[in-house]
Amino acid sequence: MEHTSALSQKKVVSLQVEMKCLRSTYVILMQVIMAAVFGACGEPTAVKPDNDRVLLSVGDSALRLSKVVARIPEGLSEADSTALFNSIVDAWIQDMLLTKVAAENIPDMDRLDRMVADYRNRLIMMEYRKRMKEDSRKSISDAEVKSYYEAHADDMRLEHPVIKGIYIKVPSNAERIENVRQWVFSASKESIDKLEKYGLKGAIQYDWFADRWVDWEIVAEQIPYRFYDADAFVESTVNFETEYNGSTYFLHISEYLKSGDVMPYSFATEQIREMMSEKYKRDSESRLMQSLFRKAIDDGSLKAEGFDPVGHRMKPEMPSR
Repeated sequence: MEHTSALSQKKVVSLQVEMKCLRSTYVILMQVIMAAVFGACGEPTAVKPDNDRVLLSVGDSALRLSKVVARIPEGLSEADSTALFNSIVDAWIQDMLLTKVAAENIPDMDRLDRMVADYRNRLIMMEYRKRMKEDSRKSISDAEVKSYYEAHADDMRLEHPVIKGIYIKVPSNAERIENVRQWVFSASKESIDKLEKYGLKGAIQYDWFADRWVDWEIVAEQIPYRFYDADAFVESTVNFETEYNGSTYFLHISEYLKSGDVMPYSFATEQIREMMSEKYKRDSESRLMQSLFRKAIDDGSLKAEGFDPVGHRMKPEMPSR
């Protein structure tokens, strides 16, 4: 134990000496750099040092001036810039030297190297799959979506009601609140024009969605009211009003479809596109992996001895000689 402790103390002393040497190298360099960067009264001058020069190096790693300067915001005083410069360099030295010492003292570095390699591989695969998904979404045309809907419309049923209409939330003490009620509930073109002029400045929330289907649950989440039966409510309600905590909520339902009805095409397109893109991505990934399997087997890098990865089946055991 005493021998081990003495060795550890020697390594700590060695680390401290190495850090002092590195610091002394850049302290002198800092004086030259700051003299070049700052002119009289602490104002930056047009003189710039060579930003590509190496300040410090540990093994194969090097810290360049450009990397440090890029992290220093403009407009700092000379003293603040110097302090931040020193802090950045100190942090780099400590990271490099502590990593070096740790690598020398951790017995199972091979395991850590494998973990790093595995993590890197997972990141690469995640990024690749993300790009495949983006490409698949771009490749699905409106005609394909329409064709799928026409072939499967009867199977695409609503899980919740959908509605078209108008929704607005205003302060309960708002001016012209009686007019707002009349405009929302009448829903005429003239009323909508007046409502939009008012709603853009006097409303807390305003949404005109008479031209598109909206999931009832999205609307219901905005209104502090307990809707026990969504289907019964949308079927029996045209105009609705409630007040809560100093705000008044108005809702006009111009059209509705209940749960179980066939999903409208305009409402189904995004779901169809998402479903088709997922299938396209799975098919593309399967074709890619099959191709990789075959190539690896052909070049000998993958030895399929007891299992066929292309056909996904066990190989028959060879009779022993």
